[in-house]
Amino acid sequence: MVFLKSRLFWLFIVPNIVFGAIAFLTPATGFITVLNAALVALALGVCMAYGPPVVAVLTSDKRPMDRADWLGIGIFCSWFAVVVNRTWSISWRYLGRPDWLLESDIVSYALWLSACAAVFHLAAPGAIGELVPPRRWINIGILVAVLMFMSLLLGYVFDALALE
Repeated sequence: MVFLKSRLFWLFIVPNIVFGAIAFLTPATGFITVLNAALVALALGVCMAYGPPVVAVLTSDKRPMDRADWLGIGIFCSWFAVVVNRTWSISWRYLGRPDWLLESDIVSYALWLSACAAVFHLAAPGAIGELVPPRRWINIGILVAVLMFMSLLLGYVFDALALE
């Protein structure tokens, strides 16, 4: 019974059960449309909330940037990337899924923003009360990111070499 009162249950398990039920009961296309709209709206809300402090940090030369500033910029960039990516998805679907929009620099811009956001997040160990995120886990995250990128890059290179 304690489990039913836990944060894990209410903040992770219940939302995933709700998602599963909605996904099962609705067509994927309609659900994706609703979720795209919800994400654009929520992401714009986050960008509005973090926008003024980020602008203040970027336009002020009066104080050095601290780790919380880096984290705030990372949060803004990651959610702005969501706005760009989901707006692209909505447009692509509305226009009838045209092929010319698949290889668009709008997609690469959203990816670029996400990569910048990741770097900003990883540059902010101990930004909140010296605990969030812990330096040890930032270092683990950097190591995992580097190893995964190298693995994917090597896989791509070997695959490209095999094709020639």
